[in-house]
Amino acid sequence: MKKVGGKANYGWGSKAGYAGANVLKNYYQDSPATCHSHIDRWKVFDSFLRNCEIRDTQRVSRETIIDFAELLQEDIINGEKSISYTSNILSTTNVVLRLLREDNSMFLSPTLYCGKRDRSRTEPPKGLNRSDVTSAATELNKQGNTRQALIPELAREFGLRKKEACLLNNQQALTEAEQLQTITVTMGTKGGRGRNIPRIISVDKFGLDLLRRAAFAQGDWRCLVPQGLPLYKFMASVNDCWTSVRDTYDLSTIKDLRSCYACDLYQSITHCPPPVLANGLLLAESDKHVEALSTIATALGHGRKQVVYAYVGRGKK
Repeated sequence: MKKVGGKANYGWGSKAGYAGANVLKNYYQDSPATCHSHIDRWKVFDSFLRNCEIRDTQRVSRETIIDFAELLQEDIINGEKSISYTSNILSTTNVVLRLLREDNSMFLSPTLYCGKRDRSRTEPPKGLNRSDVTSAATELNKQGNTRQALIPELAREFGLRKKEACLLNNQQALTEAEQLQTITVTMGTKGGRGRNIPRIISVDKFGLDLLRRAAFAQGDWRCLVPQGLPLYKFMASVNDCWTSVRDTYDLSTIKDLRSCYACDLYQSITHCPPPVLANGLLLAESDKHVEALSTIATALGHGRKQVVYAYVGRGKK
């Protein structure tokens, strides 16, 4: 996507909604999922602009954005939108206006206007019982979706992100696991610690069996993504397949399976259930709790221990 010309919206299109989508597609060419999320949230601000009879973002002033932020505040107070969602909407507004204007002069702090987000998990993740995940994967296998079926299993067993599971070289991982009882994750990791430092993840006999099946399905190629198929298309097919069976087995997103892995790891280190499985109580000894947070953060590819609360909950004594 490139500028379409004209004077409106800094040359990105005649209408604000169209211009915002265009500039996002141009900037996030290699991240279609991120682009799609931003476009969805940009529609909220675009709707606000249309209500204000503003079609050209060049007419957007700082006061316009403050008015929008105050409306979001009202939605939070009225219980219509969560702090997390409104913060994301305002963050997207900041991103699009920065890309359109090529400066950051319109930035408005989501924390200041929407409040601090508490990302601590309060509901137990679905998929704690491995057999439920196995059953869902078996159903996908019966449908002929063998490669797609392995992705949630890898996410549950090793705490991998969906992209990491898709790009894992299962042949290499199997060889490493048979020799060292660990696998090293490097491909598909996100920013922060995960992208810069390889993650070493322990493998037990169940993990070995899974890697053997994944290595067989992978064949001579370097990962489970079929040769010649773009990664984003394979990831989309994984989403479609998983969505089609997960409700039948009372499961949720693939990301939720990482929480299950984190809960298992927390319990193996502390010998106590994590807060999210203990009605918000912190049952573990402080030193073991801190050790568990640090270990889980490393295993999941995060740089900060505090992020782990989103997986295992934040407990109180």
